[in-house]
Amino acid sequence: MRDQVIIKAAPERIWMLLADPAHWGEWNPKFVSVRRNRTGPVVAGEQFSMVTRLKRGESASEVLVREVMPLRRVSVKQLFTQRSRSRHVDVELELSARDGGIQVTQTLNHRNAVGFVVNLLIWFIHRFGKPVGIPPLERLKSLAECH
Repeated sequence: MRDQVIIKAAPERIWMLLADPAHWGEWNPKFVSVRRNRTGPVVAGEQFSMVTRLKRGESASEVLVREVMPLRRVSVKQLFTQRSRSRHVDVELELSARDGGIQVTQTLNHRNAVGFVVNLLIWFIHRFGKPVGIPPLERLKSLAECH
């Protein structure tokens, strides 16, 4: 799944909101809490714990930071256990200059988290469904542009 938004704010402001997990819950209500050994932007190779809110309740996970290119890209792997099986979701957040602002692209790869049928359903809903509430990247845009 891929979502994009163009934000009219300084790249440093956007990067602070994207690269520091302490801010993730501000723009994505699914992120309940983060427990890290450090503060500030993530670094490649870092691991930390996170709790996310799903429809069936809250779920603990471990996050591995795979790649960090300051002001350009951050890539993480979120690892969790579901029905006694290890699963993961790959998340990439990229920034690029576009149309007088900064385009933020969020790519989520659920292939290793759920089965084929559920992946197909997620794709279909994402492609043809109507968003409920404010999408996370729109929340990010509002936060970044208000300062």
